[in-house]
Amino acid sequence: MKSSSTKGANHAITFTKVKGIGKVISKENYHTFKVKWFNIKELPKDFDTISYRKTIELLRDDEMLEFAQQIIEKEKEK
Repeated sequence: MKSSSTKGANHAITFTKVKGIGKVISKENYHTFKVKWFNIKELPKDFDTISYRKTIELLRDDEMLEFAQQIIEKEKEK
């Protein structure tokens, strides 16, 4: 779960704030999913200069993807 916005002088810095990471369990319909949310103490977390504008979007190869992969690996170890 995320939000995207701008900040800084003249709103020149784009960023995405990650508010939650979860695993999609099932798809109910086009807009509704069952999700198992992970309990992550590091959230919310801003990722400057990274922008994800769509409601549902695959992660690209960036710092946010690395962060999510680390969280998922920790969850697997539990």
